[in-house]
Amino acid sequence: MSRHHNTDDEFADIQELDVYRTALAASDSLVFIWELGSDKITLFCLNEELFLAIDAKEILSGERWLARVHPDDKQQILDKNEQLITGRQQQIHFTYRLLNKQPGEWMWLSAHSRVYKYLANGQVRSIIGTCDIMSSEKHPLDELQKKAARIATAFEGTLDTTWDWDLNNDQVDISDSWKELIELRPSGAQLTSHLWMQRVHPDDRENTLTALFKAFRNETDGISYEHRILFKDGLYHWALIRGHITERLANGRATRATGLLINIDRLKKQDKILKKQQQTINLGLYSTSSSLIEFNFKQQTFTISAYTLQDGEISLQTQQHPLSNASEHIHPDDQNSFQQFLSRVEFGKQDDTKNQARWRSKRQTGQYRWYSINVHINERATDGSPLAAIGIRQDIHDSYESEYQRLLEHQRESIAYQHSMHAVWEYHPQSQYVFFSNHFIDKLQPIGIDSPWDSSLNYCLHCIHPDDVARVKQQLKQQLQAANAIIDLTYRFHTQKGEWIWIRAEGRVTEYDTKQQVSKVIGTLIDITDLKRSESELEKEKELAQTTLESINEAVITTDENGDICTLNHKAEQLLSTSQDQAKGLALSAICSLAEEDSNSGDYNPIALCLQGDLAFTLNKLILTNSSKNSFYVECSVSPLHSHNEAVVGCVLVIRDVSQSRKTTHEIEHRAQHDALTGIFNRHAFEAALEENTQNEHYQHSLCYIDLDQFKIVNDTCGHLAGDELLRQLTHELSATIRQSDVFARLGGDEFGILMLNCNTERALKIAHKIKQTVSDYTFHWQNKAFRLGASIGIAEINQDTSASLALQHADTACFSAKDQGRNRIHVFSFDDATITTTQGHMSWVPRLHKALKEDHFELYVQAIRSLQTATSEDSHFEILLRLNDAGKTTPPGAFLPAAERYNLSAQIDRWVISNTLHTLSAYRQHTKISDTFNINLSAASLSEPGFFDFVSSSLLNSKLCPSQICFEITETAAVTNLTAAHTLITELKKMGCQFALDDFGSGLSSFGYLKSFPVDYLKIDGAFVKDLIDDPIDAAMVKSINEIGQIMGKKTVAEFVENQAIADVLREMGVDYAQGYHFSVPSPFAEFLSKRPKKNGD
Repeated sequence: MSRHHNTDDEFADIQELDVYRTALAASDSLVFIWELGSDKITLFCLNEELFLAIDAKEILSGERWLARVHPDDKQQILDKNEQLITGRQQQIHFTYRLLNKQPGEWMWLSAHSRVYKYLANGQVRSIIGTCDIMSSEKHPLDELQKKAARIATAFEGTLDTTWDWDLNNDQVDISDSWKELIELRPSGAQLTSHLWMQRVHPDDRENTLTALFKAFRNETDGISYEHRILFKDGLYHWALIRGHITERLANGRATRATGLLINIDRLKKQDKILKKQQQTINLGLYSTSSSLIEFNFKQQTFTISAYTLQDGEISLQTQQHPLSNASEHIHPDDQNSFQQFLSRVEFGKQDDTKNQARWRSKRQTGQYRWYSINVHINERATDGSPLAAIGIRQDIHDSYESEYQRLLEHQRESIAYQHSMHAVWEYHPQSQYVFFSNHFIDKLQPIGIDSPWDSSLNYCLHCIHPDDVARVKQQLKQQLQAANAIIDLTYRFHTQKGEWIWIRAEGRVTEYDTKQQVSKVIGTLIDITDLKRSESELEKEKELAQTTLESINEAVITTDENGDICTLNHKAEQLLSTSQDQAKGLALSAICSLAEEDSNSGDYNPIALCLQGDLAFTLNKLILTNSSKNSFYVECSVSPLHSHNEAVVGCVLVIRDVSQSRKTTHEIEHRAQHDALTGIFNRHAFEAALEENTQNEHYQHSLCYIDLDQFKIVNDTCGHLAGDELLRQLTHELSATIRQSDVFARLGGDEFGILMLNCNTERALKIAHKIKQTVSDYTFHWQNKAFRLGASIGIAEINQDTSASLALQHADTACFSAKDQGRNRIHVFSFDDATITTTQGHMSWVPRLHKALKEDHFELYVQAIRSLQTATSEDSHFEILLRLNDAGKTTPPGAFLPAAERYNLSAQIDRWVISNTLHTLSAYRQHTKISDTFNINLSAASLSEPGFFDFVSSSLLNSKLCPSQICFEITETAAVTNLTAAHTLITELKKMGCQFALDDFGSGLSSFGYLKSFPVDYLKIDGAFVKDLIDDPIDAAMVKSINEIGQIMGKKTVAEFVENQAIADVLREMGVDYAQGYHFSVPSPFAEFLSKRPKKNGD
């Protein structure tokens, strides 16, 4: 409503205005309507302070209003209004400064506006809005601004009179005062209905006549109507006519009417004002997205009245809800504050008439929006407790949410700054004034002065490390003079803890004076101590890495994203035969080449593969050729380098020179496949080649197995060195005899194999004859001695029906047959050959012996060795013998031991005998007196078997038998063949206490020559000499000689094969110590023998 100086009493009887007056009493807003066409502004305000401050008499147009706006805010207002007028915004909100003329100061206003009316062409006709004083300082988060003006004072008193109308004479009587008002002329003239109607407003005459005629026709209970009447002031004033028909004729015609005439002009005017005020209030509430809210604490309800604009008219929509549901749509974080607000209103104190709050409420869209509420308690009980309250709820989301988030962010930043060494700084060069955030100042400790912070540059410099001061001053001066005026300084600050922290000060110039000199710089301080520490550690790591890189024995190359070389370490420079400066910027292919080792072909580029695929990988078996044409065996590892955003920025290539290790590997591989003595293939490589060449179905090969004859004589006569030299020379001779495509290998000792590829038996036989002839023609010379050898050769055909193992077995069998037939022969394997059949008979023992070892089918027997030089018949020496229980049949050792020796099973059998003998003796000695000596035979294979001594020694220790009770027998042939091994084994076991006997002594050609080399205890004279000594004087002489030599050397002698008493008597006379044979004892099972031995006392 427009500004009026009326009193509240004038509204006392206008009951309808009471609600709005009470609502607007909670608001201090100014409402304005701006007519764009006429640039006219109409103001409505009940806030005396605001009205006087604005000086509304002077601000009657948009142009005058804008003249009072602060220069910095004008463009904002123009832009905001332009958005509203052009339809880009439905409503606008902005804050600005307006000149308050009374104190001559700027005051901050908050404005909300929206379109009020449109022209017919759709353009905006007028804008409606509100303004609120914020404070002398701008504050976007003030409480909900007070809306609507306080309703003006009441009307003045009314003027009424009675009237009487004589319808027959048409005479109307009214009071003189009314006649004066309507200026009835001449004075005292009679008033008629005609004169009255002349003064009634033309627009009201029809309604007036209609109301009278209805009363005349008795269609209404009385007369009641309003119209405007012309007063003497020349204006129409409102009058209320009420009355009744007081006289009628018999026919019902009215003849007299009487009533009251009331001047309601002031009431009409006030009603118009009220409607306009109400419309203004509605517009104000609508323009500010506000709604009325009423609380009824008696009924525990609340009502929300919201305003909407439809067809240019403001309409009110009202909804009532239970008070218990008031918090239903309130944000969870605001529930507590909202409940406190309701309690404060409902149980408020007598003087607490206004309550304010803000919270978030959920709309139908599900979105939470910020609202503010100002509530006025308008009804109380006699005890002062609130019964009802009314107020305004305003949507403040658009203006508050951003500020709310800004405040939260400010709060977070403030907390972060308080708990860190980050701060804001400000510097005024002209006054040397320095500002730091308070929390930062509290942490500083100057050097050399003892005074509080005085905001001076000098104080600040005393807090900086002395080594940094000169640099900081120089850099600050230079940066202030630079065109961009960007400040970036790094230095150390001294803290109250006595520590030096690294600070980075960044900032920019924000103000210049009139002479364009820097007057203000603002920036931030950041504690970079950890960063500096990390940089220092990183630099150390980098230095260490560089030192390590230079010292490692691997070539390290780094490239950029294009694959061009960036760096080489020292090893890389050596390997590539170039320097880092020469190689920098070049591709790897420009200074070396990489090829596949096996084929020495191909051109590998690991760097390109790595960069293209972003892959890390390793390449082995490559050959690198550098710029000096030197080649190396190398292995390469390459990995991509990535930036912080995972982009490939280069790669690192590590090259390892493996030439020496590859050479060593080749040597190892060569040694693994070649015989160390002769240099040709060994058995393992030969079998692998044999296996490989038997996979093809369409082939025919031949296998040649060679065993040298008389080779043992060379070893026996000249020693192993001579034998080794013979093998080397003969291998050279044979290599020249065979074809280049043939696989020639040493299979062991003096045995050789030749795989003749794509060679049938007939052709193989011709080659075998050449080999045999080469061996026969060869003469070995050693220390003035000459030796001739022979060769036993076996040939086997290899076809699709022959496996590698079977072919080798056939050739071995054929060679064995050649030896059996007299040596220095060639024998071709054939299934129909009787010799082969015999040989295979020996071979058939192999699986049976394996089974016997696994299933303990062997049995121990024992035979006594009788003393010839003592009178006792009690035997104390026994030899352990072996039998095989084969399918219930006891088989003597002569049937299976040759096969065991031929097929390398004798050492396993020796171990079985030793283990079972010692175990059996250990078991029986618990209850039986056993003080005898037991002889156990050892084969030649056991003498040289690795680990045999460890086996025997551990077995003896575990049995807890006295080692002197065990006497090991070694044949003369086995001892001579394995001279060194035999001597070592005998020596070590004798140290433990074991005894040794040299078996079959005299059978070899060099027995007496080797006898001094063996520290044996017994000589067992070969039975071949003993059994016929009665009839053969030579045998008798041999026995006598052996016994005499043995006696001289301190050896006990044992004669074998003593079959009768006559032989025993002769042996006794010769002085032989012991005799063994069927004459004294038939072999019996060992367990049976032990069971008959004397028991210990108590058993």
